[in-house]
Amino acid sequence: MAQNLMVCQFCETSNEPKYKCVNCDLILCEGCKIKIHTKIKKTEVHQVLDLKEFSNLGASETIRHLDLKDIHCSIHNAEHCIIYCEDCKVLLCAFCLLESHQTHTLAKIAEVYHKKVKELQELENKIHQELPFYVDLEKELKQTKSVENDQYNEIKQRILKKESELTEIITKQRENLITELDKLWKPREDDISKHLSDTAEKCDALTRKKAQIEETFQSHNATAIFTASGKLDKDLPTRPVNTISEQKLLFSETRILGDRTEVFGSILIIPTCKITRTFTTDPNAALYRIQTYDNFKYIFCDLKQTNLKSFELKDSECITASIANENKLNIIDMTILTKANSNSLLFTVAASSEIKCLSNFTSEGKELKQTKSVENDKYNEIKQRILKKESELIENITKQRDNLITELDKLWKPREDEMSRQLTDTAEKCDALARNKIQIEETFQSHNATAILTASGKLDKDLPTRPVNTISEQKLLFSETRNLEDTKEVFGSVLIGPECKITGSFTLDN
Repeated sequence: MAQNLMVCQFCETSNEPKYKCVNCDLILCEGCKIKIHTKIKKTEVHQVLDLKEFSNLGASETIRHLDLKDIHCSIHNAEHCIIYCEDCKVLLCAFCLLESHQTHTLAKIAEVYHKKVKELQELENKIHQELPFYVDLEKELKQTKSVENDQYNEIKQRILKKESELTEIITKQRENLITELDKLWKPREDDISKHLSDTAEKCDALTRKKAQIEETFQSHNATAIFTASGKLDKDLPTRPVNTISEQKLLFSETRILGDRTEVFGSILIIPTCKITRTFTTDPNAALYRIQTYDNFKYIFCDLKQTNLKSFELKDSECITASIANENKLNIIDMTILTKANSNSLLFTVAASSEIKCLSNFTSEGKELKQTKSVENDKYNEIKQRILKKESELIENITKQRDNLITELDKLWKPREDEMSRQLTDTAEKCDALARNKIQIEETFQSHNATAILTASGKLDKDLPTRPVNTISEQKLLFSETRNLEDTKEVFGSVLIGPECKITGSFTLDN
């Protein structure tokens, strides 16, 4: 159990003190207060307080009232203060008054004290009323700043995510487009290589035979002729039909991301046609319209005889037969001749009796190497353009990401700075009011009357003007777009959606 170390300062034996005489500044027990202290004549006007109430404001006020009569002069320590100088705001003893304050405005110490107490109480009440406003304002500003800072970070992450998604789309489409390009070129390259190999083999065989014959003719031995004639194969290899037509690979660029299959563009194939064979017909016939009516059988209109004839193509000849004398049939000007692995276009030439065959074949073996070289160069060129396009798009996306984040920073950073400034200002005023409130409370809890007079002179009685919160909560929005045509909106745009609020109200005369 805790031991009570306080003893009665009168009898110095009782360890149960209950009172304190403010005037004597002594602690008393119950017995000494009743039997001794009250019986001393000079103590009749003394203020005796219960120790339990000694720390409350009422007790402090009582003690300060007594202290008013016992304030010593700060200059003449042995003298008591008797008057207050309003001009100099100081307490005076008799000597101070005579020395330099006789012409000043003077006031009773008790009157000045009560006036200062009232001023401090009014100031404390005002601070008590103002503090909740600053606390709420600080809380509101912190909430607004926190919400908008979260919006800023969320939009920034969405922009970075958007950049990653677009880059991924571009990379994927680049891979798809190059795969498509490879599918168009690689089989064709293999086919051309196969034709080149077959043509080269037959060319080499013919060259060897030609060289062997030339050597035989240069020989002086007649038997060499008989030997060579028996050994050489008289049947030449069948001429290979060149089913490879030169074609152009084109890369058509686009800047629209809406269609993901055309993030870069598309690859087009344009075949090149040429006349490869000619057929001879009747010199007297003048052909101007041809139409297919059966497999490998055609009809044409004879311009000279104004009748219809049919024809078939065999070897290098056109075999015709008259089928009608009508000359007003609605017949097309050309027809497609379809054979296995080949397409030919039949057409007539003005002032000519020939039927020409326009096909996408070429029969010259030497053109295969040229075709392969040209198309391989085109393949490599398109591939490089696709890679360059990928680089350009990614560079554009990176640039627009930087621009959009810069725009976001321009919208948020000044606003963040302004909120931080208002928060700092509000916090400083709130802290200043709280310090003044604590100082006033400590002053009222003091047993020293001069603390009231001193505090009243030091404390600023004008409270700071309430700041007007000019910052209304606003929303930062990120509107996405997939259109690359407008380079300013490769990702989208940042929008501000302000929220209005009532910040003040005014009363009009009824």
